[in-house]
Amino acid sequence: MEVRKVTLYVKSVKTAVDMETTPRPRVVVPNQGPAPGGMAPPPQVYVTYDVESETRYAYVLPEDQKTVVEMVEQIARAEGLDIEVVDVTKIGRLSRAFRKDLRRLKIFPTLLTDSGLKLEGSLSKEQVERLLRES
Repeated sequence: MEVRKVTLYVKSVKTAVDMETTPRPRVVVPNQGPAPGGMAPPPQVYVTYDVESETRYAYVLPEDQKTVVEMVEQIARAEGLDIEVVDVTKIGRLSRAFRKDLRRLKIFPTLLTDSGLKLEGSLSKEQVERLLRES
């Protein structure tokens, strides 16, 4: 028996989730010229801190797409189908150029069966069940 497969394409959003500040020590030796009388005083060395900020990002799926992923996974398991969830935001440009199915996608989420049937946009449970039974 051949295992059928469905692919669900979603698009996450890059979101700032954290900001980390790191103090970086820097040693400063001021340039001191010779003192009057020929002897230079010992150099004064002190440490300053430069603060660097680094923003951390994460790819977050919008709530409506999260619920669709959960719903489609549940229905696909019940129908005995393999499911692949692809986040198009994380796919590189080169990979996207070579995959024909990705070039045509404009609306997310999109459910694509191995027989070529497709559902786009906000998916209802009835639409998904009908599509998976037809494929």
